[in-house]
Amino acid sequence: MNISKKKAIIIVVLIFVILVMLYLQMGRDVEVVNNHISSSENGYEENITIIANKIGIVDQEELAAELVKRCIDNNFHEIRFSYDLRGYPNGLHITVYSNDIMYKLGITAFEAVYQQNEGDIYEYN
Repeated sequence: MNISKKKAIIIVVLIFVILVMLYLQMGRDVEVVNNHISSSENGYEENITIIANKIGIVDQEELAAELVKRCIDNNFHEIRFSYDLRGYPNGLHITVYSNDIMYKLGITAFEAVYQQNEGDIYEYN
């Protein structure tokens, strides 16, 4: 094998690795793996566990805001929240894992807690 063939093979392998890494970081949607409700006479709180399906999470605040919006819009693929009887939750507790491996190891990427101010609808701090 001459040097140009080796260079061509190396370039093809590098491009393949880059494409796989891009897919693993940006090509997959988040996945809800667990949810439960904590209820009291003052309202209720939604607790959800999410796998972000990323190699790493670059901006935790941006992802947390996106997840709150998706909870309000009720547009996760794995779950539909029931807001018709009690309305929107007074609080959201979101535990996020970077990927399935971190979930199985129990290593959280971050946790986000949002509470509604009394009387506010759709507004979380």
